[in-house]
Amino acid sequence: MSDKSVDEEKEILEKLLRKLIEQGKKPSTPVIELDEMKLKEVLKRHKFVVVDFWAPWCLPCRKYAPIFRKVAEQYEREVIFGKVNVEKYPSLAVKFHVMSIPTTIIFVNGHPVKRMIGAVPERDLKEALTEILSRFD
Repeated sequence: MSDKSVDEEKEILEKLLRKLIEQGKKPSTPVIELDEMKLKEVLKRHKFVVVDFWAPWCLPCRKYAPIFRKVAEQYEREVIFGKVNVEKYPSLAVKFHVMSIPTTIIFVNGHPVKRMIGAVPERDLKEALTEILSRFD
């Protein structure tokens, strides 16, 4: 596949994702890549959002990625899961006071309600989500 066709395919997928977000629907993938605009839309349209702030060079981030995806698959009916690459979008790290990565922030109605720093165990992320879902649902 040429670079051009890969770019075209990526652009089509981005448009579809943007349309789903605008309609307030959940995407088919359990974890979506977020930039400034997508994060703003997701936080505006969905009650429960979990965001992993990470960077490709970060070893703990890479260790945490499969845990985050596994939990995302288990909670995808109730919660939107997204990832923000702080290397690409440092302004989002500044905006949400992310000083270390990985940092996971759980949002309810667009507001951060829980912050977890480091590659947290699956059990801890699930416990936090269960507690928040029961408290705010």
